Amino acid sequence: MKKLICLIFIAVVIVSCVKKNDPITTPASDSSLVVGAWKDGPETDNYYTNGKLVYTVTIQPTTPSTHTYQFNTDGSFIVSALQSNGTYSTVATYSFALTDSNTFLHYSTSTFSTDKPISFIDKNTFVLTSTNTSGVTYIDGSNVTHNADSETVLSTLVRQ
Repeated sequence: MKKLICLIFIAVVIVSCVKKNDPITTPASDSSLVVGAWKDGPETDNYYTNGKLVYTVTIQPTTPSTHTYQFNTDGSFIVSALQSNGTYSTVATYSFALTDSNTFLHYSTSTFSTDKPISFIDKNTFVLTSTNTSGVTYIDGSNVTHNADSETVLSTLVRQ
């Protein structure tokens, strides 16, 4: 009987020590990564025809920045534009959230909603990616207008 009790005790100890397979968790999205004031950084426009890159242009930001972006802790996102008198005025207000483990910026109004891929360079710089496939044209370095099948815009924002 003692042997049976010892065997049961050992079996219970072994079973309780076996490591359980914990589910893999994806890091939660953290909208606080973008909270604060941002301004335009460089923008790179890539143009494609038949799936091949045909032209790239990088646009450097102006000083002062033509736009500012304020992401607030309440989930609101305000875009302001530089006016001719040197002041900024609000041109749009959205709600926002980072989704898919901080890989997309979702923003919306009551009539508009979009998800833009977002890449964090560091805590003070991120890049939003937009793709356009309708009515794409570009003007090359020789001032000649061309049609393209698509355009990918990489918009950099830097913390103010």
